[in-house]
Amino acid sequence: MLFSSKLIGKHGRLVGVDISDIKASLMQEVEKQCHVKLLRANIMTWEAPEVLRDRFDVVLSDVAPRTMGVKALDGERSFVLSSRALDLSYLLLNKEKRASCAVIKIFQSELSPVFEQQAKGLFQQVHMFTPKACRKQSTETYLIASGPVGL
Repeated sequence: MLFSSKLIGKHGRLVGVDISDIKASLMQEVEKQCHVKLLRANIMTWEAPEVLRDRFDVVLSDVAPRTMGVKALDGERSFVLSSRALDLSYLLLNKEKRASCAVIKIFQSELSPVFEQQAKGLFQQVHMFTPKACRKQSTETYLIASGPVGL
């Protein structure tokens, strides 16, 4: 949040949603930016379109389940959360701009191809990306999708 708020500058608008309490020190730093709003909510039940009137150019999602150490279960739970983030991204993005994009974290699992196919039904361009910074044993990967269908 802090990095994103500095990156978009004073003319951008940033809304952060987290199921957990956001650390007070981070909130104070981020909310100094008048264009930043932090919300505590569960994305699985959040009615985003009713809360936000304007659409966004970029949606970033770093959602992840509390891991259990069981790879298949963790992968399935990540798939459910990331699929919801994908749906919300599509609803919140500005479909009048081809450059509108979403970046969504998902744990690699047997459901990753299903997730990628879901995204291909909503976006013109879809890529899966694993940053070099991720640990070798990490299953984190990111979906980068742009050009929401419906232009």
